[in-house]
Amino acid sequence: DELNRLPGILERALDKYPPWVVQKYLNRVRFVEDLNYDDGDMAGLATPESKSLYLEVADENKSTPNKKVEATFHHKFAHILYAINPFPKEEWMRCAPMDFEYKKELKDKSDLDLWKNGFYSNYSREKMEEDFCEFSELIFEPRKAKLLLEHYPALDRKFAVWLRVYQ
Repeated sequence: DELNRLPGILERALDKYPPWVVQKYLNRVRFVEDLNYDDGDMAGLATPESKSLYLEVADENKSTPNKKVEATFHHKFAHILYAINPFPKEEWMRCAPMDFEYKKELKDKSDLDLWKNGFYSNYSREKMEEDFCEFSELIFEPRKAKLLLEHYPALDRKFAVWLRVYQ
């Protein structure tokens, strides 16, 4: 059953990019079960050097929902784009609150607090690269992205920078 659903997931994800972007920045996508690294479970892995993605599609014999697999595709592909292309770090930082610093040990905030401050998730506050990749994951969920961008100016400012990177 897994093999039957995977081509559709991949096709939906790839259709959201111009063909030249896929040809230039992506060599392969591998679907895997039970992806682990350093004794931790992972949803996916990107290797920018080989332009490859590894996406977990099942864990302990339980299928990962299609929507989650596709979201992981966009997140991990964003890692490749971030690593290969120059990233406008200063411009991106201007979208964050004054004196903000990325770090792992930040206390979790509510979604509303995150969105008001221009972050999609708590994980976004750990590293600039993860912020970009989490934001990419959001943008490829158009209904949710539209709603959040309309209501949270900080996210909308970040979208303007994100869009230039993707263009």
